[in-house]
Amino acid sequence: MITLHIQSIDQQGQQRNFHCKVNRLEEALNALSAIALSDNHLLEAYIVENGHCTYLPLQAFDGEDLGKAVLELQAQWEKILAPGTPPAKSPSNLTPHERILIWVEQYETVLMGYDRDIARLETLMVQAHEQLKEGSSKDSLLRHYHTLATQQHRLRANAQARQHKYIKKLASLKLNCLE
Repeated sequence: MITLHIQSIDQQGQQRNFHCKVNRLEEALNALSAIALSDNHLLEAYIVENGHCTYLPLQAFDGEDLGKAVLELQAQWEKILAPGTPPAKSPSNLTPHERILIWVEQYETVLMGYDRDIARLETLMVQAHEQLKEGSSKDSLLRHYHTLATQQHRLRANAQARQHKYIKKLASLKLNCLE
């Protein structure tokens, strides 16, 4: 049994604390997505299972059905790990060019994720500013969103710098192959 703990601000600007028991992680994720879709603003969410506490990233909850995505991901992993599945090309067998190309592509995916998170946080800041009554809860929520957005911008800049480093290496490898 999983216990889901939620701290949020309701439509009237009041801070609310709530916890409930759920049977599966997907139920907890869908509950948080439903709250995010409503006019409530999540401040904190975590689950406790078998005495272990896991804080959940609030920016992941945008009203979409996460339970379905988790089940799809689980099915993909089960397929990959199933007996008889041909192994992927071993990283040790990749050429330097192939390895760097994979890293560049992975960083592109990471950058898109940061862009999505930043856009969502900016939307949440506008919504909180427009919809919540003035007061300490509103100010606290706006500061929280601003801190998260600043952190995401910093992480994005670091990832972009690393991607750029690999793009330069890739260009250098191509030049060396032409010589």
